[in-house]
Amino acid sequence: MTFEYDERREAARYFGAVMEERRKALGISRDELAEKSGVSKSSIDNYAVGRCEPTALAIVRIAAALRTTPNYMLDIDWKGM
Repeated sequence: MTFEYDERREAARYFGAVMEERRKALGISRDELAEKSGVSKSSIDNYAVGRCEPTALAIVRIAAALRTTPNYMLDIDWKGM
């Protein structure tokens, strides 16, 4: 499956929005999220605003730090497949 540039950018913005929503719900700062996930603070900042796409490893680490799953972070629902 090939994604167009706009779709990839939209997915990056969605990930950032979910990350920020979950981070705020847990009451942790971006600095704390960076520390807990092992992902740099500058990357966390970039993901938060959809400036760049996270790697698969970053998604897994951030999801774990936010006590959720990569599927949740990416809005993947396998039940409908």
